[in-house]
Amino acid sequence: MRYKQLLLTLLVLLGLGSAVEVRADDFMQKTSNYMCYQMSINKVRFTLPTQYDGTTNEGMDDGHIYLSVNGGPQETLLEWECNDYSELDKGYQIRAYKGGQFQLVGKAKSWKMFSKDDGWVQYDLNSDDNDKDHRTTTVDWTIPYELRGKNLKIYLWAHVNWSASGDWHVPNAYTRALMLDWDAPTAPETSVQLSDFVMAYDQEHVGTVMSVYSFNAKTIKSATLHYTDAVTKEKKTKALEAKTLGFVYLPMDRPYEDVYVTASALDS
Repeated sequence: MRYKQLLLTLLVLLGLGSAVEVRADDFMQKTSNYMCYQMSINKVRFTLPTQYDGTTNEGMDDGHIYLSVNGGPQETLLEWECNDYSELDKGYQIRAYKGGQFQLVGKAKSWKMFSKDDGWVQYDLNSDDNDKDHRTTTVDWTIPYELRGKNLKIYLWAHVNWSASGDWHVPNAYTRALMLDWDAPTAPETSVQLSDFVMAYDQEHVGTVMSVYSFNAKTIKSATLHYTDAVTKEKKTKALEAKTLGFVYLPMDRPYEDVYVTASALDS
């Protein structure tokens, strides 16, 4: 009797072992495969498992990335999913819900920039280099200026479909996994330097005085010189070249006061 019971137990264990071997790849299932890490002082990168085409057909049905700012509520930052989880080459879609600039990189067939204003963005993926059965969505997020200097916590929750035996959730149906706890560096103040005016020395600007302006910003979209005629009190403006270093020229036969420069900058 004991021999029969032992033989039956071994057969059951072997049967279970065979079932586990069929589902040997945990690419879509394992929470640690979903990653978010800092790329620079104002950029993070997401690597997000999206589709598996090995012994079974598996794909992202409803993937969510959430953002909490300074301990506030967790709000949707990104969604991504397969157009058809059971078939390759049906394409994928992704959507942003917060500010900043997003870009599909990595194995995306065309690197695309998108923002929250674009709604759902369609894209295609090549297979991962280390496993032809894996497809991963890689997204770079350059955070907006208003999030600099704040604590950002990023969370994951995903619903994955598996054609062989239903579906599951990552990490589970009821909780979200913390991907990144990041104190984003504060952005330096954007400022402009305007040198004292001196007589211009080149033939093209005879009869003028000149000054040099410079910005510590990364990119200048527009710049304007403001000045007031000291005699007539008339206020005037002059458009400047939209660059971080340039020259200002004014006629030398008038006195000036309240001379300053304003600009629109993208980031410090």
